[in-house]
Amino acid sequence: MIVGGNFVWLHLGKTGGKTTRKAISFITSNKNIEKIYSFPDHHFNISQYESKYNKKVGEKVIIGFRKLIPWMHSYHLQQHDNFSSFYDLAKEGKIMQRCGKIFTPDDILKKYMERKNHKDISFLRLENLFHDLNNAFSNFKYDKKKLKNICDVKIGGRNYDIIAFSEREKAIIFEKNPIWSKLQKQLYKDVSL
Repeated sequence: MIVGGNFVWLHLGKTGGKTTRKAISFITSNKNIEKIYSFPDHHFNISQYESKYNKKVGEKVIIGFRKLIPWMHSYHLQQHDNFSSFYDLAKEGKIMQRCGKIFTPDDILKKYMERKNHKDISFLRLENLFHDLNNAFSNFKYDKKKLKNICDVKIGGRNYDIIAFSEREKAIIFEKNPIWSKLQKQLYKDVSL
């Protein structure tokens, strides 16, 4: 989470947080940033931040995002470091935390989408990070080549094609996560991988 004078970046986990944090710090030269939050506050949503720090955030809300199925792969590997329990849950549109709690990706996304009344919400798609950062921070002056170098990192360090889902299974995954699916369709103009 990064709180700036007129913006807040919400770090939805497994959407390129380290790279995004570095890129926003570069773009703003840390001049318009109140604070860059680290563990355990780095994944706060607006309500959690405002409640803990008794402060309001700016009007511009920026949220990290990623396509659903690669996000599920990445999240699962972060929590479990193997795919032993992934397939059976994932094909039902669910994922499991390290502690054993089962939930849908929509459950996590809802946490960040709680404020629908914000005037300016934008998303930073991991797969299009450079482009989306340029749009979100168009009022800042910075070296675009340097930003491109920051953003040109390999997405993830592992093979996310280990589990292949049938078209029917993909349809169920998207059906069980309608908020994510709708947003993915809006941001990517499709719901495919």
